[in-house]
Amino acid sequence: MIQKIKHTLSHLYHAFRIYGSDARHYIAHSLIRGYDKSEYSFLRMITLRAHVVEKGLTMPHMRANFGEENILALIALCKQYAQAKHNTTHTLFLEAISVLCEYQRVHESMGKPIHPQIQEGIEELIKLCPDVPQHNQPEVQSSELFKHGDFAYIAQHRHSVRHFEGHIRYEDITKAIDLARTAPSACNRQPVRVHIIPHGALFDRLLNLQHGNRGFGSDAEYLLVVTASEEGYTGFNERNASYVDGGIFLMNLLYALQYHAIASCTLNCSFLPDEEKQVREALQTEDIAVAIVAIGSCPESFQVARSERIPVSEIIVHHDTQA
Repeated sequence: MIQKIKHTLSHLYHAFRIYGSDARHYIAHSLIRGYDKSEYSFLRMITLRAHVVEKGLTMPHMRANFGEENILALIALCKQYAQAKHNTTHTLFLEAISVLCEYQRVHESMGKPIHPQIQEGIEELIKLCPDVPQHNQPEVQSSELFKHGDFAYIAQHRHSVRHFEGHIRYEDITKAIDLARTAPSACNRQPVRVHIIPHGALFDRLLNLQHGNRGFGSDAEYLLVVTASEEGYTGFNERNASYVDGGIFLMNLLYALQYHAIASCTLNCSFLPDEEKQVREALQTEDIAVAIVAIGSCPESFQVARSERIPVSEIIVHHDTQA
């Protein structure tokens, strides 16, 4: 009995020490403490807010004058970024202003006036960056979206879809999950499970707990909840391995859904502990929730968020061979 208590106390000590270290690192380096006005921090905040706007522009039932508070905050961020003399030719900065200009153009085409402060703010940003490229959120054809090709074609044409209509065959969902099983996992532990949730009380409960599906989530035909068991991992050094294995499987699943002509949109599982507990209770599992994927059929033509990617030169980090 004493040995068991010692063993438990040892685990608790290491848990507090290790997860405390994780928490300190996250607080020190994430945006939870606010942005520090460095170029990188500014661009991440700008991108987060700009994506909310571009996503809103592609909603199946777009509401005029949506997201005014977020747009005013985005304009303020862009002004501060420029005033700090950061790189105003950066892809993400120009993309944010382009999205704001599109918001303005869409409302003009609808004959709807926008908030005077937003109008004024956009005009000021255009004066700062007169050469901003004018883009609209792209319109895609489902026949092109789901065309079979090599991997490069599938990767370049995959999009998060928020326009759902029609029906998909259940057997196609299982075929996609079967194909996704080719994903690797640490020591082949295969901790992932996929919960298929049709419309109903559980479907609605999960969407109410998830904070990023308003305006389109309820139009999906099914939710796929990707979960991962922690039972196969043996030490604190593997504390994040289930999320890594789950994330690898999730991306494979998204490509597999694309291959089988099923429209999908990934919904994050960024839950607080009480919400995560409710999700586990709803799914009757002790697994961690990795992501929710809204799936269904889609119309022949619809808009998707452009979601501009940063240049590959900003992704590659070169290391000296002598280091």
